[in-house]
Amino acid sequence: MIASFLSHTMLAAESGSGSLKNWDWDFPQTPLGVIAVTVLALLYLVYVVWLYLKDTQTMNVFWRGWLLCLRIAVLAGLLVIAFNPQLKTQQLVYHPSKVGILIDTSLSMRFPSEDTPPGTAGSQAESRFEAARKIVFESELLKELQKNHEVSIFTFDSQLSGPHYIYPSQDRLALRSGRSPADSETELAKPETDWQLEADPSGTETRLADNLNAMLAKLGAHLS
Repeated sequence: MIASFLSHTMLAAESGSGSLKNWDWDFPQTPLGVIAVTVLALLYLVYVVWLYLKDTQTMNVFWRGWLLCLRIAVLAGLLVIAFNPQLKTQQLVYHPSKVGILIDTSLSMRFPSEDTPPGTAGSQAESRFEAARKIVFESELLKELQKNHEVSIFTFDSQLSGPHYIYPSQDRLALRSGRSPADSETELAKPETDWQLEADPSGTETRLADNLNAMLAKLGAHLS
């Protein structure tokens, strides 16, 4: 029964979703309990057979055997009922793990990403926002994350905004299950070269802790 359960579980996992049916019995939970029940059942069976054969000595051999089989069948049925068999059905559904990326859009993101050398105009240096954009959209970060996770892009300053786009997981189970992103109202990610924020960094506050909690609440379960 255990081998059958594991086999069905593996098949369901391979397909991404499915149902699993198995019989559940109220067997004793300890080896000592199993031994005790087995010994008592065998002793009672031997006693019933001995008593029945003793009481039917005057009957025909055929009828003695037939009635004895019926008596044993009744005892076996009572034993099965005592173990309380139940057919249970479990529904197996695959949910891809999720990753959320927060991009700060406060005014501080306009500052240079690195200290500028003396005599260098600050406007010529790369801003923090531009550096963050390159890390997320021009590196291999998204592709690496998508190998195992569904990636959601958020922006924040004083308040959380998004997810703007959801990059679906490329995990084989996610592809086999054909599951779409959790938020059906949010469009799938466009090519990275077309991704643009609605405005330049202009927020007056950077409430990282509050917005991180808000993002976690919005992403919900299965968060990586």
